[in-house]
Amino acid sequence: GAKIHTILNKDNGVCDAKLFGEWRVKSRLIMARALFEKEGYDLALAELILAREHIAYFVTGEGTSKEGDADYTAATASISKMRNQEREIIKLKARINELKKEALKIEKAKAQAMFRDMNSSKDANGKEEKKIEASKENVEKADEPEQEVEAQKLLLKKKVSFASKLEETREIVEEEEEEEAWYEEHTEAFILLGLAAFAASAFIFARRSMRS
Repeated sequence: GAKIHTILNKDNGVCDAKLFGEWRVKSRLIMARALFEKEGYDLALAELILAREHIAYFVTGEGTSKEGDADYTAATASISKMRNQEREIIKLKARINELKKEALKIEKAKAQAMFRDMNSSKDANGKEEKKIEASKENVEKADEPEQEVEAQKLLLKKKVSFASKLEETREIVEEEEEEEAWYEEHTEAFILLGLAAFAASAFIFARRSMRS
């Protein structure tokens, strides 16, 4: 690794800022754009964050080349390109954040629509249940007159039956009263007949005794 690094620096004039800064940032930008196209917004933002860290290392960090360094001229040129890359990063990041907000709004609208549909379904079910209850009440109310008629018929039958029994009882009582009245009217006659029968029996018995 060290030999390749030396060859690139000395023989090809490729400084660390270009090799580990400019080119790495370029690869990160390519990855971020690809993820952006596939709507992998969070992964794209992660690539952009790493790209800015590479830029910061060589522009303001420990990787900054100073005047007098062998690669100062090449490093300065790469840093200039990295500043342009940073502008691209900022634009792409802003676009991603904007699309993320729009996607969030869409998801929120979908959730609200789903919630409304659920409430509408509940309301519809509630209305249907109320209709069913109202139908049951109407049927019960329609049955009430018939039930009342049946109850009145049963009551009338009971009254007729009671009246018939009462009439039979009254007739029996009247017959008994008539019999009692007849016996009361003929009581004296029964007594006289009894006395006559007794007198006849006594007379017959007396004659038989005299003959003996």
